[in-house]
Amino acid sequence: MKMPSLSDYALLFFLSTIWGSAFVFTTIAVRDIPPATQTSFRLLGSAFILWVLFAIYSRYIPKGIKVHFLIFLSGLLGTAIPFLLISWGQVVVAPGLTAVLMAVMPLATLGIAHFFTRDEKFSLNKFSGVVLGITGVAILVGPSVLSGIGTDFWRQGAILLAACCYAANAVVTKFLLDVPKVTLLTLSISYGLLPVSIFSYYKEGAIHLDYGFSALGSVALLAAFHTVFASFLFIILIKRQGASFLSQINLLIPLFGVFWAYIFFQEKPSIHVAFALIVILSGILVARGRSFKTKEVAHVK
Repeated sequence: MKMPSLSDYALLFFLSTIWGSAFVFTTIAVRDIPPATQTSFRLLGSAFILWVLFAIYSRYIPKGIKVHFLIFLSGLLGTAIPFLLISWGQVVVAPGLTAVLMAVMPLATLGIAHFFTRDEKFSLNKFSGVVLGITGVAILVGPSVLSGIGTDFWRQGAILLAACCYAANAVVTKFLLDVPKVTLLTLSISYGLLPVSIFSYYKEGAIHLDYGFSALGSVALLAAFHTVFASFLFIILIKRQGASFLSQINLLIPLFGVFWAYIFFQEKPSIHVAFALIVILSGILVARGRSFKTKEVAHVK
């Protein structure tokens, strides 16, 4: 795996800006649409767009039970389960605390990648960098937000579980890189849509459109931009740099979450945000430090 380039980091930051705004639109949508129904709408909209792209650009269906099982697993771990858990959690949990809880994803990814991949073994540099990055996230949101931990154990635990699902999916995706991107996304989201729709009907009743414009508009944006478009960027980064590199995005997402919160809700960030940015970026550099050194030595040889 080659050393990250400026374009890799540019994609990382761009994807961070997209997913950093997802908490804002989820918060808007969940005020009016129940969590499971919202997730069904989001996956249904994403699946519709992807099947259109599939009909135009791909039309390739892979063969074999194993590959379809992995795609189904990716659909559950990468979209269906975490979307549902985060939506349910954000009914109570504030966006800032959600960002802190989601920041455990890099730690989970490092552990999973160590056991299930050959080229992303655990190292002290990676662990130290992620811990430093999480420290930066804590500085960003401040002690007043962190003091909310424990007020709703189950919903906070749901968000932590969602972070672990994303971590597992980052590793599962590495085994599906030979599947064309349009096919992979179309099938994985379609596979994820079925169990969520059944669960939504069982828990929240039949799907209808009797919701506010802002809520439905937020879900539409989450489906088209935050799911379909962002997923293509996700796969590109996984293919170019691996799961551990991409996992660092969860150290940047809170920063962009603050930015979007200011744009949409006029929540002015304090001066400690600048310090948090320095700490988080330092964590990314530390986490990648060993791989930089290793690749330089290999190049000399």
